[in-house]
Amino acid sequence: AMSHLDSFHVGYNIFATVICLFIFILQIFAASCHWQRYPWNRDTTLVLCLIFTIFTANFSCCVFGLLLTFAAPNCNVCKWTGVVVQLLYATSKLATYLFYLQRAKLAQAFRPKISIHCFERVFPF
Repeated sequence: AMSHLDSFHVGYNIFATVICLFIFILQIFAASCHWQRYPWNRDTTLVLCLIFTIFTANFSCCVFGLLLTFAAPNCNVCKWTGVVVQLLYATSKLATYLFYLQRAKLAQAFRPKISIHCFERVFPF
């Protein structure tokens, strides 16, 4: 039987997940609305994909963190959750780096200060 404290933790976990999901959906909606003003080409599509990757990885980290916070000591999922959270965190940080790199490339499109060679050969994208 669940005690009053256990039911509180389960309720809190669900509430926190719903709040994270709500913020996640708002972020995706805001990003989609913002980038609709720009023409759809390879560069803007890449920026949107990177934004969605960042948001998805961050949301997943939050959900897995909540899972670990309120997990039972003998939880089988918890054995691999730590590795998954580390991979999601690294994915989020790499996507953030690539996002800012791509944004810099788009921002200097009219008056280049950095050679396009740097974006095509030196940097990954």
